[in-house]
Amino acid sequence: MKNLFTFSFLFALLGVTQLVQSQTACSVMPTSGTTTIGVAAGVVVNGYYPGTGTSCAAGATSSSVGAINTAGNTTQLVAGDLVMVMQMQGADINTTNTDAYGDGVGAAAVGTFPNAAGYLTNANLQVGFYEYANVASVAVTGGLVTTVNFSSPLKYGYCNQNYTATLNVKRYQIIKVPKYFDLTISNLVTGA
Repeated sequence: MKNLFTFSFLFALLGVTQLVQSQTACSVMPTSGTTTIGVAAGVVVNGYYPGTGTSCAAGATSSSVGAINTAGNTTQLVAGDLVMVMQMQGADINTTNTDAYGDGVGAAAVGTFPNAAGYLTNANLQVGFYEYANVASVAVTGGLVTTVNFSSPLKYGYCNQNYTATLNVKRYQIIKVPKYFDLTISNLVTGA
């Protein structure tokens, strides 16, 4: 799970460059304030919400979310925040107990190395899809964010699906991306 947070944080940092270049397409940028992030402080800047329900279709303007993951930043989402919606799991695999496991392709010829690896490249391959979105508003129940409403429709569809004998696991999450006016990173920052 730690690698998932690191991966998301790095994606978010890469997105900061895009924010500076196209402020009009993104949420309201801060106009003041100084932030210092130091490794010793152990600060996690992103907040992580699991998507709930079965789908968040392309063109959707809202998504239901579960409780914020307390391993990340626990500051609740509010209108004006920038988020990244990302499909974290979502690849179909051939589950037969043969050398076609994974991508469905067996050995090319007798004596060749078995190919049991990979995934099926079909219409269900969604893992890794992501996009940035602006938060227009949130619905709160019992003090917790339960629905995130976006300023513009989502380009991609995102879904959750539990494993069955014929379906593989799919999960998406909504990641709060911090915005800084004046940022200082005081120590060496590495992926954990």
